[in-house]
Amino acid sequence: MPLKIEPMREDDYLQMGKEVKDGFEPDSAFLQAALSSPAVFGQVEYAPGEDRPVGVDHMRGYIHLCKPVVNFAIAQERASLLQKLLHADKSLTEEIVSFRTCYDTALGDYISVDEVVSPEGVLWGAEIFKMWIDEFDVEKGVEECLMSAMDGYRKMYGVSGVGEFRRATSGGFLAAGDWHFFPADDCVYEELPQYIGTHVFGSNSSRLSFLINLQGHKDRLYSMIMEYVAVAPIGIRPDIANRHDQLSMAYNEVISANKNLKMILSGMFDPRVFAERYKALSDAVYHLLVKPSSFKANRKSVLGKLATKQGDIRAKMLGKRVDYSGRSVITIDPFLSLRKVKLPKDMAPKLFRSHILGSMNNPNPSDWIGMDKRDKCNSKLLTSGILDNVPVVIGRQPTLHKPSMRAFKAELTDERSIRINPLCVTGFNADFDGDQMWVRVPVSDGAVTEVRDLMSIEQNLYYPKNGECSVMPRQEIIYGLNVCTRDNMQKGTPVKSYSDYRALFDDLFYQRIRVSDTVTLNGYTECAGRVAFASCLPKSVFDRMGVKEVTSKTIPPYVEAMLDVSVDAAIDGIDRMVELGFKIGYLYPPTLNLLDEEDISYADVMETFHESMKEITEFYERGLEEESAFATAYDQNFNVVEDVVKSSIYDRVGRESGFVRLAESGARGSKSNMVQMYGYKGRIQKSSRESFRAVIEHSYTEQLTPLEHFVTAYGGRQGLINKSLNTADTGYAMRKMWHATSPYVVTSDDCGTAEGIDIKKSDIAMFTDSPAEVNDIFCKIITGRYLAGSNIYVDKNMAKDLCAKNSVVTIRSVITCKDPCCKKCYGDDPSTHRHAAEGLPIGFIAAQSIGEPGTQLSMDSFKKGGIASKGGVTSAFEKLEAYIECKDLAKLKNFGSYDPVAWASGEVHEVFNPDGSKRVTIGTSKISKSLPKDAPLRKIAVKGQGLGVERGDYDIKELLMYTDVRTAQVYFIHTLYHIYKNEGEINMKHFEVLAAAMTMHMVVSTDRPDLYVGQYHDSIQMSKGSLENTVYVSTMKGVKTIQPSRTHALSRVIMESIKQGLASSVLLGLEDPLEYPLNRIAMGQEIYCGGTGVFLDERKM
Repeated sequence: MPLKIEPMREDDYLQMGKEVKDGFEPDSAFLQAALSSPAVFGQVEYAPGEDRPVGVDHMRGYIHLCKPVVNFAIAQERASLLQKLLHADKSLTEEIVSFRTCYDTALGDYISVDEVVSPEGVLWGAEIFKMWIDEFDVEKGVEECLMSAMDGYRKMYGVSGVGEFRRATSGGFLAAGDWHFFPADDCVYEELPQYIGTHVFGSNSSRLSFLINLQGHKDRLYSMIMEYVAVAPIGIRPDIANRHDQLSMAYNEVISANKNLKMILSGMFDPRVFAERYKALSDAVYHLLVKPSSFKANRKSVLGKLATKQGDIRAKMLGKRVDYSGRSVITIDPFLSLRKVKLPKDMAPKLFRSHILGSMNNPNPSDWIGMDKRDKCNSKLLTSGILDNVPVVIGRQPTLHKPSMRAFKAELTDERSIRINPLCVTGFNADFDGDQMWVRVPVSDGAVTEVRDLMSIEQNLYYPKNGECSVMPRQEIIYGLNVCTRDNMQKGTPVKSYSDYRALFDDLFYQRIRVSDTVTLNGYTECAGRVAFASCLPKSVFDRMGVKEVTSKTIPPYVEAMLDVSVDAAIDGIDRMVELGFKIGYLYPPTLNLLDEEDISYADVMETFHESMKEITEFYERGLEEESAFATAYDQNFNVVEDVVKSSIYDRVGRESGFVRLAESGARGSKSNMVQMYGYKGRIQKSSRESFRAVIEHSYTEQLTPLEHFVTAYGGRQGLINKSLNTADTGYAMRKMWHATSPYVVTSDDCGTAEGIDIKKSDIAMFTDSPAEVNDIFCKIITGRYLAGSNIYVDKNMAKDLCAKNSVVTIRSVITCKDPCCKKCYGDDPSTHRHAAEGLPIGFIAAQSIGEPGTQLSMDSFKKGGIASKGGVTSAFEKLEAYIECKDLAKLKNFGSYDPVAWASGEVHEVFNPDGSKRVTIGTSKISKSLPKDAPLRKIAVKGQGLGVERGDYDIKELLMYTDVRTAQVYFIHTLYHIYKNEGEINMKHFEVLAAAMTMHMVVSTDRPDLYVGQYHDSIQMSKGSLENTVYVSTMKGVKTIQPSRTHALSRVIMESIKQGLASSVLLGLEDPLEYPLNRIAMGQEIYCGGTGVFLDERKM
């Protein structure tokens, strides 16, 4: 049954409950006694042991106002929406709202308060607005809006625009809804719907959109006038410790103001006092509904209790508190299997209480509850098999993506911390420096089944964002395995033979043999370290790949090969690798020493750099060289220095240095760290967009001079600032994407479309100069997808063949799906490396996959110690935010990589202005733009391509304006893909889901009852029926505006814009079919994705 938000009418109030009177009890000098009256709201007190009275949470009352007031929750601040819809005078509306002006019905004119003689025949405040609504003609208002739109159309298309608008089913030229334009000339007006959809219906809040949907429903306008106020149940506003709830205090103010106004009406009439008391009543209702009179004492309005992170919508409707959960610090246990986690014995009895009691017949709970029963409960857990059959869910906040919450088999430990394998914490983004994690136990049989079959570590070995293994050996493990498999070890004469890997491990760990000694295991003779590593591999993997020197780059193929054999084989092999790597790393530690006898100074390289800059520096200091030319030369010459130093740093430090061995193996550190330690500190980042044009030439080993310390502080401080400020921004950006993409779920096997998107090597080459990298990215994008038209599945081998023979491949995509989305348009599920399961929530997964690494984008300068990079002045996160919000890049300060999109083809003409800018025109086009005078532009422009000589970042809005939606979508997904490439690649399909969610369709005219004229609809809504008689304009919108733009009533109120969402839902008559996951969660409904049945069978690995 669909949900609809409608204004309450008089009958609704009368049927809802009893009236809250305005009387006081003798001993209640402050709060109205009626606000807690048992006759109105039910009995509050109840004896110990009795059930809580139901009426406390459900029985409501109402306040009957003696005069109507404006409902500012619908009419908005200062009744601005009412004034806009009725096209009233703004200053007059404000005078009426402020009760400085009233209306004399006898004179038929507006008068000031001082001119009022008698209360008879005078209208005040909301009474005047009610009169306006009575007299308002909705259809005439629509006609006025359309005539106003014709003025703009006339200027743009050079037509006369003479004619009339009227409602019709045919004839003339379609305008909007069922309105047609009947011209009085011979001009053609076929572009009128396109113009209205783009320029008039530019936002959901256009006057024309409201009025077209109000045709035949004028009564909705009266929702902006209130004569009754609903009073919430006592359960929502409880009195705690004899302190009155803030909401009750706001109701008290309304009742008092209402009583005061009644007293004025029944006594001597004074217009000034009457206006003052009437305004007090209006203000009291405003403070109750919209904005509290004071924020002291944590006072909140009705809307305030719904909004914000602590509001009822997010805290109670979208968030749930759970039982049988706990929290503790995590500590490392490298010899614990990936499948298991150890829980403190103090926590286990409470976590598994429901299962302990449920495993017995008629137990006495008091025999099993209490810390003194701990050992008894834990014994029961071990003997009854509960720990073997019931997994536990472990998670860490913030829950950024699916691997932030996984299930394990529980064991018990005497320690107070949760013990976990080090490889499992990567997905949680946790470490062992005091991080805490929560644990929860599923209760019902269905929950236990879902947790075991969907959330266990065996079912979540791959990251959804890119399909990489989430339990890849790293850090100390990599170093230990590298010690075992180093290339410089030579095989000699076998000193011992083994038939079991355990005996070999024991001899290595107890140092009975060394990793360089030659041994034999099951016929394989090699150095003991290599043999030990080989014993971690399944035989088929070892036979095919052998043993190579293990580094962070060579270990992934081994893990992927093991996973291809089976999940169990991979987990068993990784468990052995963890044990081997940790213990060998402990026995053969790297030697770490900053002081070295060998001179590794790079003074000669720095001298060459200064020499190369000498001439241009002299010209620049004399004012003979421009800033941009000097900056370019400085960057180019310093890049040469960086390349020379990085290519030789390992050799200069020494290949056997512990630092080099750690960096080369990939266990920890990088060349950049080595350069700062032994070479030079580098260029310092002055701010998030600017770096010093100076180099800290000393390294940490040489020690910095006092001046260098001072300059370096800028970069270090900037890194700390970016980390603290941008973390919240990235979290909010992720939440906006999460709301925007949430409706997208795999719903069918095949939508039957023959359309797709073109993956072109030329598009990829816009972001990289390396042909090999272009081919590599091309193959990654098309692997695991279906070719459009032929529906042929592309595996890795086929992707290589297509890459070798084609520069363009058309693949099926979420963007072009007709369902959306079906399995074939989505392709493989990266988290399983198999076809997507029906019910897969691809929208949530896409937002999490893009948002989770977003924090790393904003912490770039923090991780580099404030060292400036080659990436330009605009940070990766700034670019990401600009694109997902569809911001105007030309107006963003310091967005240095902005490249204007050519609005026409032809020769580029530049006219320089005295203010330091230049006016640019193209060919015969009448459009001109102002650009910085030092922006180098092409001589010949091609429409839809960049004007800059060096390719920069295109504005999505410009692409939409000068090309088409598909071009903008493809550019968008390629841009985001390359923004993230340096922080770890993300599968292209996640950006396609985001692009599909950001693509909205403005409906100009339709015969479908589920579509609203002048409102944006997403592709899911559009696909619910035929579009044969629907005219719409497609565009891309920023993620922040998508959720409030949807025509589902709940979608508009569960983000931040609750007040605007309520107003538009009521006035437009929006319904909510409760199909989208977030809306169903908010209403406590089961969501149409994931879960049991078909999805479990298809998703299970």
